[in-house]
Amino acid sequence: MSFGTRLRDLRKEQGLTLEQLADKLNSIDQENKKGFNKGRISKWENDKDEPRLSSVKLVADFFNVSVDYFYESDTLLNKVYEAVRSLNEPRQQCVYEFATDQLDKQNSKTHDIDDYRREFTVNIFGSVSAGTGEYLGDGTPEPVTIEGPIPRFDFAVRIHGDSMQPTFDDGQIIFVNKVEKVDEVRNNQFVIAEINGEAFIKKLFVTYDCIKLISLNRNYEDIVINDYDDYRIIGVVVI
Repeated sequence: MSFGTRLRDLRKEQGLTLEQLADKLNSIDQENKKGFNKGRISKWENDKDEPRLSSVKLVADFFNVSVDYFYESDTLLNKVYEAVRSLNEPRQQCVYEFATDQLDKQNSKTHDIDDYRREFTVNIFGSVSAGTGEYLGDGTPEPVTIEGPIPRFDFAVRIHGDSMQPTFDDGQIIFVNKVEKVDEVRNNQFVIAEINGEAFIKKLFVTYDCIKLISLNRNYEDIVINDYDDYRIIGVVVI
């Protein structure tokens, strides 16, 4: 809730018009008489102008509230701030140490044991083939609950087939980062590739004169990309 919204609510609670509030503020502002007017207060209430701190203090004194009242928010961050501000210094230090520990864990590639107990809802956008080819889907998400932790990713898909065993299993959900440019992909990465309208998960192998999509299961032949194929890499599997 903004300064302007809180000011408007206080003014209306006391049944004051914009002009009446301006007159009352001018009457107690002995140093700057006529410094308040209807137009200025209207701009404040509509968040079109930001008052000086001295003006905020005068308004706060008039309505018998603290200056902080005009800048309080219902967000979790502000609730934490208000709670911490009320603690003594040793307890504030405890909160600080806990917060920095949580930040380190969030930024670390390792996960806390509690992360493995959490469940996440992930939208699955179709399937990719670890076999003979499959259409990716119509873009309609399928919400699925997965036990954590999960990596950062752009989209998730389900594998059908066993050509990528033992690394990837039939039915497994995998997480993928989108590829915008060719130089974002490296040799020997696991990729989601679309060939003539069908989507595959394969290991990419590129040489000067050949692009090959490799199956880990030797019961399946590798896919060699020809000049006439409609081919693109959609994303890289997050490992």
